[in-house]
Formats: sequence, structure tokens, C-alpha cells
Amino acid sequence: MLTIREPGSTPVGEKIREIFKNPPEGTVLTPWSEVFLLSAARHQLVHDRVLPALENGTIVLADRFVDSTFAYQGLVGNLPMEDLQQICRIATCGIRPDRTFLFRAPIDVMEARIRSRQSGSNESSDRFDQSGASLRSALEDAFQHLAGLEPDRIVTVDATRDVETITSFLVGSILELLPSTPA
Repeated sequence: MLTIREPGSTPVGEKIREIFKNPPEGTVLTPWSEVFLLSAARHQLVHDRVLPALENGTIVLADRFVDSTFAYQGLVGNLPMEDLQQICRIATCGIRPDRTFLFRAPIDVMEARIRSRQSGSNESSDRFDQSGASLRSALEDAFQHLAGLEPDRIVTVDATRDVETITSFLVGSILELLPSTPA
């Protein structure tokens, strides 16, 4: 199994991640700049890691993919979805996830988890951690909208459940996608 994160998981992607999460002081990235940065990192990741893994029959688990672009830059950032779909199709070489998990928790739970993560880490908070409840609420609506468009692919997970319950659900859901082998 290959686990990856977006942006990141390649040397190019990690550099782009730094810029994306914490742009130079005084810089505000436009939604289009975000799309192009993410697309460059995504294409490098797909080219260098994802396609070779898939060609070898390896399961790929990604922390974020194109649905994040559709939610953040499309539905919340108001960029044309048709344009984003075309750019994402190019960046991913046309591959799409078989299953996407949408982890949902109340806003106050998310806020508490962010604070907890920040207090237990040497990492400084990024612009997304600092964005506040209004953006999180808009993103919650955007991701829920996307889940409604593709309910067979985008599966909602109650992120307030205990780790063991969530893990069991995720493993079962992934195993459903694998071809069964005759006994």
C-alpha cells in the first residue's frame, strides 16, 4: 500500500506545500494561483508515485485529491467548476479515486482538534488552521454537496467515533473494492 498526501509526497510537492500552506509574508494567493500550485504538485505526484504504484497493483491511499480542489477553489472560491475539472483531469492523467472518505465532525470538535494538534507540535499553524469557523462551515457545505453528487464514491465517516470503529469501517470499505479471490 502507498500512502500519500497532497500537496506533497514528492520533493517538488513538498516545496509547493510549503508555499501553499504558508505563502511569503504579505502574499495572498488567489484561488487560481492555488489551483495551479496544487495542480503542479498533483501532476508530479501522479507521474512519479501514483501511476507506477497502480501499474503494480498497489493500493494508493491519499490524504486529499481533486475533491479538495473542487470544494476549496471551486465551491468556496467561486472558480468555474468546468475549468477546474479540466485542469484536474490533466493534472491527474485522468485517474479518479475509486472511493473517497469524507470525515465529518461538528465545527467545535474540529476547532478543538486543531488547537490540540498545535499545542502538541513544533509546527506553527498555517493559514488554513487560522482561517476560522466561517471557512470551515463553508467547506463543510461544499464537501457535503460533492458527496451528494457521487454518493457511491464519496462515503461520509462520522469522525467523532472512536479510532477503532473508524478504522474497522475504513478497512471494510476498502476491502469491498478489491476483487475477491476464489477459495
